[in-house]
Amino acid sequence: MSLHRDRSIVQRPWYFTGMAVMILLAGFSVRLWDLAGASLWIDELLVEFRVEESVGQTIDYLAENASQGPLYYLVMHLFDRSNELQLRIVSVWLALLGIALLMLLVVRVYKNYDLALIAGILLAFSPYHIWLSRAGIAYSLLFTLSLLSSLLFLMLLQ
Repeated sequence: MSLHRDRSIVQRPWYFTGMAVMILLAGFSVRLWDLAGASLWIDELLVEFRVEESVGQTIDYLAENASQGPLYYLVMHLFDRSNELQLRIVSVWLALLGIALLMLLVVRVYKNYDLALIAGILLAFSPYHIWLSRAGIAYSLLFTLSLLSSLLFLMLLQ
């Protein structure tokens, strides 16, 4: 019986978990800063109006207009949306999940933990990602689902 080690398996460095948590906390703090300070955009107001009704009425409205998929609105029904902060915080959490998924995807594809940390830092402090994840609209969910589907596809290929 051979006990050779598979070259595709890379041992996680001791500092990876701590650094990944620090990246997520930093990304969270940047996105959370003055989150409720700005007035709602028209897109966010439309989200708020759509999720004030029951789930059935929200789905009916989306089916009639066919402008967006219902998943974001169904997720929004699970949370309190009584003010700007609570309307937007769901997108922040989804963005943090996206940062974590990006690091996981980089480790899976490149088998390089340091590169995963660099990718996490770049996304955590990307001005465009910060801006879109601070809005109470579906952009964070779209990004996170794209990463999740890519990760699951790569897992299926193996």
